[in-house]
Order: sequence, then C-alpha cells, then structure tokens
Amino acid sequence: MYSIIVHGGVGAVDDKGEMTAGTSTGGVFLKLLGHVGDTPQPGTGTYATKSGGASSTEPGESMMRTLITKTACDFMRMGLDAQGAASGKVNMLSNTLGTEAGIVIVDNQGGVGFAQNTRPMAHAWFKQGMTEPVAGL
Repeated sequence: MYSIIVHGGVGAVDDKGEMTAGTSTGGVFLKLLGHVGDTPQPGTGTYATKSGGASSTEPGESMMRTLITKTACDFMRMGLDAQGAASGKVNMLSNTLGTEAGIVIVDNQGGVGFAQNTRPMAHAWFKQGMTEPVAGL
C-alpha cells in the first residue's frame, strides 16, 4: 500500500506501514537575514509519526504557532482519517488565527487528505491500484 502526495511536499506509507514525510521550499524573496521559515522545523512544514505523515505550506509564522503538521498527525493518532485531519487542521488554523494554509497528509492505512483555504495550490497523488493520478489546483 503506497501513497504519495506532491505539492512541494511528499508523504508516503509502505506496505509495512512505515511512514515518511518531506517538504521543500521555494523560499521568500527578500526575507530578513536569519529568518528561518516553517519548512525545516519539525511539526510546522513537515511531520511524520506511526499514524501518518503531513506536509504544509503558506505563512510560516502561523504554522509555527500552531504546529500544523504535528497537530494533524495528532488528530490521526486520536482516530481521524487523513482527510478529517487535513480539513480539521486548516479549519482550526483559519478560525484561531484567521490565516491561510494548505496541507497534504497520508495516513498509515494509505488514505490521502488534502485541505486548503489559500489561493490555488497544485497537488496530486497516486496510490497502488489506481490507473490515473488525482491532480488539482
């Protein structure tokens, strides 16, 4: 059971249930010297546990304040599937901070979750057994 999600980030679960997640960054033009964004910080841009893996994007400060990817993985540990965790975390971020975000998640059963309240965000996934990938903006 392999699941992969791409949008600047990747999450995958193998046939043994091992999870991984990764995120890349486009960077911020003219950012302040010494500023560290959300991507390299565990729990903000990327996070993975036995329950699932998550990758997110948009304003790093709000991601850091809410640990968006860690919290999404916690939601899965508490029983939500990948889509429930993705939708729940984006709604929580929007309602508590009034900010935008996008998140992609793979749970340990190979389920895929995607949610955004941002401008169009390219995303795609392909799972074992599918004949065509799912893709959108």
